[in-house]
Amino acid sequence: MTKPVCLILGAGAGIGGNVAKRFAREGYHACLARRSDKAGLDRLVADIEAEGGSATGYMINAVDEGSIEQLVTDI
Repeated sequence: MTKPVCLILGAGAGIGGNVAKRFAREGYHACLARRSDKAGLDRLVADIEAEGGSATGYMINAVDEGSIEQLVTDI
C-alpha cells in the first residue's frame, strides 16, 4: 500500500509547521514548501523524522508562474 502524501505551502514554524507535523503523525508523507529559510525547513523535516514521520522539503516561491504546478509534478 502506498503512503498518502500531503502538500503544505507555507510550511514554516507556525501554523504550516504544526499542520505538517499533524499529517505526518497521521501517516502521511509530508511535502513541505516554503519560499525562505532553508535551514528552518530542514529543521522542520528533521523534527518530523525524529518523531517517526516522513517529510521532504522544497524551496519555492508560490507566486512564480508555474511553480506550484512544477512542484506537484515533481512530487
